Amino acid sequence: MSDRRLWRIAPRRLEALILACGLFVAQFAWADGGHAMVGAGTAKCSRYLESASKGFDSSVKIAISWTQGHFSAINVGRMAAKRPTLVLPKFEQIRAWHDSYCKEHPDDPTYESSDSLLESLEAH
Repeated sequence: MSDRRLWRIAPRRLEALILACGLFVAQFAWADGGHAMVGAGTAKCSRYLESASKGFDSSVKIAISWTQGHFSAINVGRMAAKRPTLVLPKFEQIRAWHDSYCKEHPDDPTYESSDSLLESLEAH
């Protein structure tokens, strides 16, 4: 396959991947149509635990990546307000926090777990 043809195919695959990811994340939007928060953070902890029980699958990675983005956005706001930023936890630390929090609160949305971790970070 020529390099030219490969470059014509690659963007199509990338577009398909982006669309698939968008559709996956869209399923987690608030059912009542609210737009204050969307994405994997709105999924219930029970759903996160179900995915986590299957191993380190893409749903778990997406939930943790959502938390990283949430914290990054908070840091952007802190920088704009000239407030100190948070030292963000590593991927594995977020997973351990979600695992623990969600076992205790399976009916909570995962953003509650993220906010609980945020409160812990702010306290230290």
